[in-house]
Amino acid sequence: MAKRKQAARDTKKYEFTTQSGNLVRKGITGRDLAVRERELRRDENMPRGKISQVGRTTTHDAARDWEDRQQKGTPPGGK
Repeated sequence: MAKRKQAARDTKKYEFTTQSGNLVRKGITGRDLAVRERELRRDENMPRGKISQVGRTTTHDAARDWEDRQQKGTPPGGK
C-alpha cells in the first residue's frame, strides 16, 4: 500500500503586539518569526513591538483557514 505524502508543516501563525500588549496584527508566515518581527516593527512604526507564535507550526492550508477565521471572528472549529 502506497503512503500518502503529507503536506509540509512550514507555516507559522503569529500575533504582533505593542509594548503595552495591544494587539496590532494577526497573520501567517513561512519565514522566520524574527525576520517577520523586524519587518512589522519597521512597517507599523513600532520599534518595541513583539511577535509571538500562536499554536504550532502547521500546513499552509490550515494556517490560511485560521487566518480567514480570525478575520471573520469565527471561533476555532466554528462554522
